[in-house]
Amino acid sequence: LWEDETQLAELNRLATIIDTDKRSEFWAFTIESKTTLAAFIKKKTTHFKIVSDASEIQKVLNIPGFPTYIVIDSDGIERFRQVGNSYQITEKLVSIAKQLNSEFFGKQTRSLERYEIKN
Repeated sequence: LWEDETQLAELNRLATIIDTDKRSEFWAFTIESKTTLAAFIKKKTTHFKIVSDASEIQKVLNIPGFPTYIVIDSDGIERFRQVGNSYQITEKLVSIAKQLNSEFFGKQTRSLERYEIKN
């Protein structure tokens, strides 16, 4: 999980910006267990949904490692992918969000809510 406070702060900022557009959602995935994630959330503040035990999602979405940023529109079409960190990832993702007319993270990802741990 995110031990780097700067990276976690940037993800929180990104989630806050994206969530102001009620048509979009920001999700994070980890291969860590639900127990490990729960312990993390007790110590850290997050402004986004985190899905634990995401190794199956990692396979389905062909994610080679973390961090990987993927934007999926409401039709399930991948619009953007970046593997690894980027100095300006927040600006890139916000720009993409503004360009898309349809909702992000459509109906198929809503079924992931059973894995969500709320803070």
